[in-house]
Amino acid sequence: MGEMERDGLLSHGAAYVTMDRLLECSDKTYVPLCLLCGRTLGIYFTRMAENEDPYWRQWRCRVCESHGVSSSRLRSSNSVAQVAIPAVLRYLISELAACNISVRFNMSLISEDENFLR
Repeated sequence: MGEMERDGLLSHGAAYVTMDRLLECSDKTYVPLCLLCGRTLGIYFTRMAENEDPYWRQWRCRVCESHGVSSSRLRSSNSVAQVAIPAVLRYLISELAACNISVRFNMSLISEDENFLR
């Protein structure tokens, strides 16, 4: 699908077809995203010491922890969510980070039951 085809679909209001061609059928990947700071870089997977189960793990945001976000706020809600983005966007974020440019996403939760993000 070329640039002119993409522009034609967007101009006719075919957002679902555009999303399907450029994300679903192309290079869809899931990345962890911190809902407090909006960053995808700096997320790590750790085992929680207070839990009995040795296999119970949780996503944590290294940036929020280092900037003094209260630990009760980090523990009370799951502050990291999995978000679907194109793989090329993930690559662009890492390339911009190499140039000292921070990319942040402004996300809001649509449905608490389904964990849908907007």
